[in-house]
Amino acid sequence: RGETVRARKTFSIHRAGSRPDYRLDAQLDVFVVDNAGGVRAYWERNAGVWQGPAGLTPQSYAPKGADLSAMYHGAGSAQLDLFVVNSSGAVAGMWVSGATPWIGPYALSPNGVAVAGAKLSATLQWSAGGVNGWGHDQVDWFVVGKNGLLLSGAIGAGPVFGPVPIR
Repeated sequence: RGETVRARKTFSIHRAGSRPDYRLDAQLDVFVVDNAGGVRAYWERNAGVWQGPAGLTPQSYAPKGADLSAMYHGAGSAQLDLFVVNSSGAVAGMWVSGATPWIGPYALSPNGVAVAGAKLSATLQWSAGGVNGWGHDQVDWFVVGKNGLLLSGAIGAGPVFGPVPIR
């Protein structure tokens, strides 16, 4: 669409499953921090024409090419969470559920916790029981902090948790 992104690892890809309760069946979402520092989304449905970019943040929100991590918010959930370490060094999240507009970004940590654009990872915390017997509807995120420690936080049905060091 006329823009070339030149940066290190610049994207996170997430494919919706074949279950009708996921965001949009057979949809592929690709997220990138563009050259202007804005988080952008591209998507295609059923091997169709690519759509986007859709701006999820303002420009200069994160360093160009910042790492991103995407994860569904629970088994059977239509909520897709997206995480980035923003230009202020805070872990930030945004989310979408189904075909609704994106919500966020919102801070999940104080500023300066990590190096801006740092690599991070998110995963669904699985456990027996919980919501519909599938887990606790909790997504954990991980990043190496400026202090060199592995930090973890979580979002779920309760308040935002973290960051706390893993020792």
